[in-house]
Amino acid sequence: SFVEHFATLIRTTAAERPPVMLVAGARNVGKSTCCRYFVNALWSTFGEVYFLETDLGQPELTPPGLVSLHHIHGPLLSFSQAGRSTEPASCVGSFFAGATTAAAHPSLYAGSVRAAFEAYLEVCRKCTSSTLPPLVVNSHGWLTGLGLELVSAVLAAVQPLLVIRIRSGSAAIVEEGGSEVET
Repeated sequence: SFVEHFATLIRTTAAERPPVMLVAGARNVGKSTCCRYFVNALWSTFGEVYFLETDLGQPELTPPGLVSLHHIHGPLLSFSQAGRSTEPASCVGSFFAGATTAAAHPSLYAGSVRAAFEAYLEVCRKCTSSTLPPLVVNSHGWLTGLGLELVSAVLAAVQPLLVIRIRSGSAAIVEEGGSEVET
C-alpha cells in the first residue's frame, strides 16, 4: 500500500530529509479524502502526523483562505464543516493568503505555504526522536496556467519524498525520484 511504501521510505531516509507526502490531482477527484486516509493510517503507524492544508477554497480543518499546518494527535473521523472542526488536531501555524483562491494573491499564497512548511521544519529541528513525524500535504485542484505554477511552487517549497497523483476514473500514481508506478 502507499502507506506501507511511505513508512518504509520514512525509516530508510530518516536522517536525510523530512518525510513529506504530497497529494495532488484535479478538482473533485478525492484528494481530501485520500489525505484523511493517509493521515489516519500514518497516525496509527507513527503516533503523530502533521497535515499541511494548501487548498484555500476547501480546507479540512480551518476556515477558507488559510494555509495551515496541523499536528494530528488522533484519527480524523468527521468531515469538514467550513472550518468548525472538532477533530483531534492542533493548529501549529495558520497564514492568511488573502482570499479563498490563490489567484487573488499568488505571491502571498506561495509565501504562506513556505511559512507553514517552515513551521513544520521547526518542529523537525526540535524533534528528539530518531524518526521525524510525517507530513501530509493536500494541494488545490487547479492544474492549468497559474494554478499549475502554484502547485509547482508548493512542490518546490515542501520537496516531498513521495507524491501521490490522483486521476479521475483511474488509480493513483506514485512518483518517487521522478519515476512513476501505476497501481
